[in-house]
Amino acid sequence: MPEPTNELPITDSILEDVTPCLNELALVLADPYGKPDMDTFADAVKRATGAEAVSVFTPAGDNPHILVPAGAVGYSRPYREHTYLLSQPALTTHVYRSRQSINMSRKELERTDSKVPYSGACDYYIESGRFYNLIATPILYGYSPTSAKCLGVLKLENQGQDPERPFRPESFALARILAEVIAIALEQRRVAGLWNQAEKAWLHRSHRNLASYRETVAELARKLLDAERVALYRATVRGDGSAVLRYDVGFRKERAHLDYELAANPLQNRSILPQTARQVIDRDWDAAGVARLAADPFIRECLEELGGALPRSLLIFSVRNDKELLGALAVVNKAGEKTTFDVLDRQGCRAFTQRHIVPYLVSSGKPAESAEPSGFDKLVEKFGSYQPLKSIQLFRRIQEIEEFRQAQHITAHECAAYFGLKRENYLNKVRKTRHMFGAA
Repeated sequence: MPEPTNELPITDSILEDVTPCLNELALVLADPYGKPDMDTFADAVKRATGAEAVSVFTPAGDNPHILVPAGAVGYSRPYREHTYLLSQPALTTHVYRSRQSINMSRKELERTDSKVPYSGACDYYIESGRFYNLIATPILYGYSPTSAKCLGVLKLENQGQDPERPFRPESFALARILAEVIAIALEQRRVAGLWNQAEKAWLHRSHRNLASYRETVAELARKLLDAERVALYRATVRGDGSAVLRYDVGFRKERAHLDYELAANPLQNRSILPQTARQVIDRDWDAAGVARLAADPFIRECLEELGGALPRSLLIFSVRNDKELLGALAVVNKAGEKTTFDVLDRQGCRAFTQRHIVPYLVSSGKPAESAEPSGFDKLVEKFGSYQPLKSIQLFRRIQEIEEFRQAQHITAHECAAYFGLKRENYLNKVRKTRHMFGAA
């Protein structure tokens, strides 16, 4: 019996078989907003390979730890409603987690030394009630094995009726090609949806207050890159005239008082955040690279944000409008324990930054080269750095700041940043202050 091969034997017959499958996939994904129903695609794969049953499993939309059928033909009804917990020992979840394709006969799966978990339930789910062989291949999207993410599993069952023979190599190759095409199609569909949300947010933004827009775009950037955190830092000028990067949005814990000095010479900057911003590049680090930078101020900031854990992966962008430095974007922890950021992430993030983050920074404040101090800096100059105050003292300070900000044309967002609050929380305190002491 010939051993299954990892090589992809691309032949004319495979190219002929793949075309109708791709046509059906295009029809399935034609509606960009509808839930993909891959039954017709699975049926096309079934016809092209002669398999008895074909299924596609993808993570549930509301729970990424569960695999649900996106399409299934050749199975009994219970299997079309079957779900897998990623933590359970099953063949489908094994392929999803290991990211390794398999082409095995029943006899190979039943061997006691097989490393692939096999429960024998295939007999129950296949319509004929008999199981002979199987292909299962992960649906992977990414530029390299270390950065690819798994979007699901494509399974083909029963080619022929010999329990000692796997699928033909040509069918194995076809399945793996189709899995890669499915991955590209699903990812493009996901990315297009996020970009569409960002476009709508920009069109409906408030010209007087961009706080809601900035939070929306930061969250969309995080989703776009499958990241745990995304933080935007704005280039600005302090009251003493020094250029700094100041935290703007993204982290869950407020970082309103932490500035990174922006020395003109990139090598004179004492942290990787301003170094990268000044070098007009994007840089990324894996877990080992981050560990070597553990003493860096920005890594320590990430350490606090992540509850004491060093980042597993890190990507930093210099955000610019032509040659003018506007800020820096930090992307922390690619989803998945073993994944890192790759060239697809960098290109996608760069395009998103230019389209959505640069206009926000241009619209909402002056860049670092401006000599005009920000409202935040005016507050620090007038009242000093904020220190926690008792309740009555806090409301007295808010009353003073409200009087000052009206005279200096300082925004509520800048006042909120001074106190380390979100704008909505600050405005609630302002209303309470007016109730206590009268209108400012």
